Amino acid sequence: MPLNEQTETYEIEISAINNDAVVRQIESLNPNIVYNAAQQIVDFGSVITEFRIKIFQMSAQVGRGRAKEMNIYV
Repeated sequence: MPLNEQTETYEIEISAINNDAVVRQIESLNPNIVYNAAQQIVDFGSVITEFRIKIFQMSAQVGRGRAKEMNIYV
């Protein structure tokens, strides 16, 4: 989708599937990120097989857009 923004920026929130508490927030200039094993261990105490993400496209005009939520199963 074409953007009317100077930069394409996203905020990604990561949480457990059964808990809405955000354990990590990542800002990215790309809609694709890597959530590696070391980050998972810091956030959850071990490597995990499922988690929830919320992705927000950022706008200089309106701030955070609506979240796209999904559960990730590894």
